[in-house]
Amino acid sequence: MSNAFVPEFRYARLRARGSSLFWPMFLLFLESATLSFLIPKLPTEPASGWLRITFFATAAAIALFFWLLPLIKFLTNWIEITNTNVILRQGLFGARRQVSLRAIQHVQVVGRSRLVLQVAGEPDLEFSKLGKAKLVAGELQKLIG
Repeated sequence: MSNAFVPEFRYARLRARGSSLFWPMFLLFLESATLSFLIPKLPTEPASGWLRITFFATAAAIALFFWLLPLIKFLTNWIEITNTNVILRQGLFGARRQVSLRAIQHVQVVGRSRLVLQVAGEPDLEFSKLGKAKLVAGELQKLIG
């Protein structure tokens, strides 16, 4: 009886397409241009301090919600394909789901960029905004047999 250890190695780590960050980056550029234009026009009297605080707080909130959060989501979501598992990591705090290649029943591409892995006895594993999803699905189909 041989229980030989098979080392796990990574075939690929895939992220969403980088083009998914186009609109957040464009909005950051637009906000920067607007701020650089409007800051010198704000009143400087001490009585209008509330206006400056409101203006900068609104600008910070826009940058946070429309640039920083999408960037963090992009950087913390990926799918990793190894010789034995498919690992999906999502979110800043690392919600991780690991599925054995043996448990995957079917791989399909929905639309142009959504990869859906049908897993036996578990909810489907989905990864969206994936570049070359058809190529990845074909290679995964070869791996699962």
